[in-house]
Formats: sequence, C-alpha cells, structure tokens
Amino acid sequence: MPVIPRQTATALRRRAILTAAVACFAEKGVQATTLEEIRLRAGVSIGSIYYHFADKQQLAHSAYVEGLEGYYQVVLRDLAQHQDAQAGLEALVRSTLERLAEPSSWLHLAFPVHELHLGAAATVVVANLEREFAADLAGWLSPHIATGTLAPLPVAFYLALLFGPCDRVAEAWRAGRREPGLAEAQQVLAAAAWAALRSSPTGAAPDRRYSEARRSE
Repeated sequence: MPVIPRQTATALRRRAILTAAVACFAEKGVQATTLEEIRLRAGVSIGSIYYHFADKQQLAHSAYVEGLEGYYQVVLRDLAQHQDAQAGLEALVRSTLERLAEPSSWLHLAFPVHELHLGAAATVVVANLEREFAADLAGWLSPHIATGTLAPLPVAFYLALLFGPCDRVAEAWRAGRREPGLAEAQQVLAAAAWAALRSSPTGAAPDRRYSEARRSE
C-alpha cells in the first residue's frame, strides 16, 4: 500500500473535518452542533480538530469562506462548459438545487448569519469573493447580452433571478418541506429563469445600463 505523504494526509484530514462540519451545520445549525459530533462524523481525534482550528467558531468561519469560494469555482467551471445561453442558465439552476440532496455540499443557508459572527477580516474576504463571482458571471453573460440573446440587465438582477428562487426552495428543504420534489423544482425554476432572462421578442439592442452597472460593482 502506497504511503501518503504527511503534508497530503494533513490536508486530507483538514478537508474531512470541514466536510463533516458542513454536514453537521446543515442538519443542526452552528450553535447546536458540537465539536464531538464533528469529530465523530469526520473520524478524527479531537486533537486533530484543534490542530487545524482554534475553536468551533473558527471552524465555522473556515467552512463558510472556503465553502463559498469552492462553490463559486464549481458554478463558474460548470457554466464555462456551456456556450449556449439557455443551456448554461438552466444548468446553473439545476446544479444549484442538486446540492440540496447532498448534506456535505456547501450551502450558505446552513450558516445563518446571526450564528456566524464573521469578523472584519472574514467579512472583507466574503465581500471580495462575491464581487469576483459577480464579475466572472457578468463576463460569461456579456457576449449573450451583446448578441441580444439575453436581456440587457445589471448582473445584480441575474443573481437575484437565478439564485433567489433556489434559496427559497433551500429554506423550505431545510425546514423539512420536500414538496414539490427536487426534480420538479429543477425543471420549473430552470425554465422560469430562462423565461425571465432571455431577451424580449422585439430584439432590442442592449443599452448602456448593463455596462454601467458592471463598472459600478
């Protein structure tokens, strides 16, 4: 059996702790989750947790910030695989909802803001990640807006219309309300997002609102 380098083993152990923490937080919330529950789910010693994280709050902060960064990377990677505007937007909605079925997947609703108490440094990091994601999303949208396929709207509206409905379904899911089912939600919300964001039949040329909004973000 090959020997795993110490540095790799340490990184894998840290990742296991974060994954277990996300799953526990999604089930019980940050405050109600104990380090012992995270330890048992991760299959590590309590010493391993304290080696990587000073306390549960720091663990929660790391899980949130690193999870957000990883989530944005996955969304943009998947979006880049689609050259067709409709296919890309609908796939984005479906994949976002798909994360509800896997407790260990990062989900921002598993981290209520009032429980996180993000410090100033973490708040700045989160704000930068959100700004970079919005800019990258705008970059993917821009050619489709330029050709008149998508509506010439500020990227803030795209974020609201793509992710807002998914967040509402996620809230209901976490509260135990599983009807309508996930497959139906994916189908309906993906179609609704496309209907809301595609360009109007008149084919009006994009105006300056979109580019001005991108510069101001």
